[in-house]
Amino acid sequence: MEPFVSYPFEEYSEEDLKERIVSLEDVIEQVGSMLPLLKHLDQIEDEEVVSTLKEAIRTRINKIEESTGFESFVQAFQIKFFDNGESQRPPLAEIIYNLRSDLWPSVKWPIGKQYIYSNELEENYERLTPESNKRIVDIKKEIDKIDAEIIINPIHELTIEQLLNPVRSPRAFEFLKLFLLDKVIELRKDENMVKTSDMNKVKNNQYDEWENVKYKINSQFEKYYNSIYSDNKKNLKLPTKIDCRHYLWKDFFDKTIELRDQILKISRECKSDFTKYMRIVENDLTDEIFQFSLLNNIDAWTLPSARQLQKYKGGAGLAKRINAIGLEKMKDLYNTYIKDNKLKSQKTWNPSEQKPSTSKNIWDPDNLPNWGDEIPF
Repeated sequence: MEPFVSYPFEEYSEEDLKERIVSLEDVIEQVGSMLPLLKHLDQIEDEEVVSTLKEAIRTRINKIEESTGFESFVQAFQIKFFDNGESQRPPLAEIIYNLRSDLWPSVKWPIGKQYIYSNELEENYERLTPESNKRIVDIKKEIDKIDAEIIINPIHELTIEQLLNPVRSPRAFEFLKLFLLDKVIELRKDENMVKTSDMNKVKNNQYDEWENVKYKINSQFEKYYNSIYSDNKKNLKLPTKIDCRHYLWKDFFDKTIELRDQILKISRECKSDFTKYMRIVENDLTDEIFQFSLLNNIDAWTLPSARQLQKYKGGAGLAKRINAIGLEKMKDLYNTYIKDNKLKSQKTWNPSEQKPSTSKNIWDPDNLPNWGDEIPF
């Protein structure tokens, strides 16, 4: 399997974004269509129907995992998956089992736009009711109610967003609040909002005026601001082929969130059904690999490499399915399969000595080679 290398967002063009959005929409639809199939899988015992459902689910998973939309989703949520020591695109199964609802896309630059609304719109928000808080302005439809668009330098805006995040620097956040307090005092012209005390004079109950400390607040806040801004200016990589505030970026990241929610729905509603599906797939695959190895004179007691499998007709498909599960996990499954079915002998056996008929069950005792007097495990 080739190492997973994602396509950096900052190199996306407008065409790339449009294509990825379409792909994400298709992936969302494919994941959604898996829900009823998985629920039916646990309710049906007819082997032929189960086989049909299993193939329909596998077809969808293959399509999802091969899509550019899935690739972008993995990149947006910074999902890491290592198989056999190498970074790989994670199988959908791993994401279904491990995705958390508190994960959000990692957006490296501000993508929203800031607007000054008309008095009519602003009055709606000023009510501060739950309903007004949910009010979303459709800029395209309500453009006549927009007084101005505020275009902020993205590095400065990112710096402000990081200052607003107490996790980034708790102390910088404290100084931001003090800096804001000073601006509110100036706005309201009310110095009685605050009083300060010089800790060296507390015992004497002597209080300093606000003017004596706000210089230090402003000075210290400026230091924090400049430090964070300098880091962002050095490290932030902005898109080079499309404006970082283009509306498509918001559409793109909104779609990744919608896909996250659709995957979480499978995890909440069908996790046991999906586990049953995976067991069926894994059991089928281990059996197919073993039979394929016997028929092509490959050592059947250890999991064949992709290179070995691809030498023979049908082997590339098996290699692809192994990769979809993960090489390390597949090795464990295959070793368990050999052990549980009591196939491994201490004696060396050459598969070419006896090839089972494809029309017979490989586990039929009449179809197995002569193991000797006993099979120790």
